[in-house]
Amino acid sequence: ESYGYVSDASLGPVRPTGSLAVKSEAFVFIHGFNCDIATALGRVAQTFSLGNMASHVVPFVFSYAGGAEFSYFQARAAFPEYGQDLASFLNELAKRFDEIHIVTHSCGAEFFFANWHDISDCFMKSNRASNVRMHLANNARWIPKARQAQGADRRLHLASLTMINPDVLQETVDELLPEIMECAEHFTAYSDSNDGALFWSGVVRRAIGWITAQGCHERKLFGRSVQPYYLERSHGQSMVHADANNGFRRRLSSTSAPGRAPHFDLHGPSLARARSQAMAAVLSARPYVPGDGTIDIIDCSNLDQNVHDLRHNYFMLNTQMVEDVCELVGQRQKAPFRSRLCQHGDGNVFSFLSPPGFLK
Repeated sequence: ESYGYVSDASLGPVRPTGSLAVKSEAFVFIHGFNCDIATALGRVAQTFSLGNMASHVVPFVFSYAGGAEFSYFQARAAFPEYGQDLASFLNELAKRFDEIHIVTHSCGAEFFFANWHDISDCFMKSNRASNVRMHLANNARWIPKARQAQGADRRLHLASLTMINPDVLQETVDELLPEIMECAEHFTAYSDSNDGALFWSGVVRRAIGWITAQGCHERKLFGRSVQPYYLERSHGQSMVHADANNGFRRRLSSTSAPGRAPHFDLHGPSLARARSQAMAAVLSARPYVPGDGTIDIIDCSNLDQNVHDLRHNYFMLNTQMVEDVCELVGQRQKAPFRSRLCQHGDGNVFSFLSPPGFLK
């Protein structure tokens, strides 16, 4: 391995001034299996450069012993041992940043879930959990920042949690995500139903279950699922719902009830006012998204450009994907409003506006 370092003395000071100044936000990348720290740093650097990440986002990598070909299970078994180290790292970031974005790749997702109970106290409650305009979350275009009223709370505000090709069991996500979303403002999963690495991960997990007498049933991995998956709050508790049978119907969500056409007063005193009402309704209307609007599922199954046969480790190579990640983190924009995505029917599943690779 080779490492390169840039000294502080070789970099000139960059200080945004005036009304355009934006407070810095931390970006933490947690890599996956068989990835050393130099490779992880290179992938983050390539993502930031190729995707033109906003300058106020400051990248960090939290690295652990990711294992190699014959130590996959030993590496996974050791995930919970890093909980205190990760918590210490996050507490140090809290001294310099208010907002944080966490991005995981592959089994970095399982690493995050395995250590959640050790790091949960590092984050303040989300705006939604604090019941601040919770009923407007579905219609919000931007991921909100921490409230100023929480100024006494110096913990980090988890603005976004993003998992790319997550190698983690669906049952683990179902169990822990509602609790995580009490702190996270927004959750995004980039999934690929054709992910070959996750396919073999499922096969190996199934074989291990048979060997250990835990049953030979299929292990469903979250990273291969591209069905609607959303969060709803009932009786004071958050619950996740998966809708595999959601039809490809198109509805508009606006100030009116879902599925009901907005009413325009065309007989009022001013035709200009009627036109203004109609235009405002058209601009505010968008396809209906189930749940509270805090979870987006991005279907990467049809991406072909700069994607290898295994379809597992291309997020920093495909230009559409890196630009979408940078738009999510740097501009804090939710999937229904990002320019490279189109929605699947009524669900919160989105695909890239990308031509197939066989077109010349």
